[in-house]
Amino acid sequence: GIDRPLKTERDYQKSMGKLVEAKLFAPLDGKKVIEGLLTGYTEDTVELDQNGTKIVLDKKQVAIIKPVIIFHD
Repeated sequence: GIDRPLKTERDYQKSMGKLVEAKLFAPLDGKKVIEGLLTGYTEDTVELDQNGTKIVLDKKQVAIIKPVIIFHD
């Protein structure tokens, strides 16, 4: 489906610049879920932009990362 977790490089490429949700194994600054725009990725890291703040996560910290689906009325 459209909210399928990102696993392959192709998944990451298709989600660049889009809103994603990363669920973490352990809390980071008290949060286990971080939402932001996917602005970059490497083999080991994921880079998100959360309201202008750059957040770099080690992929080992991330349990699952998937697109955020926004429904419009």
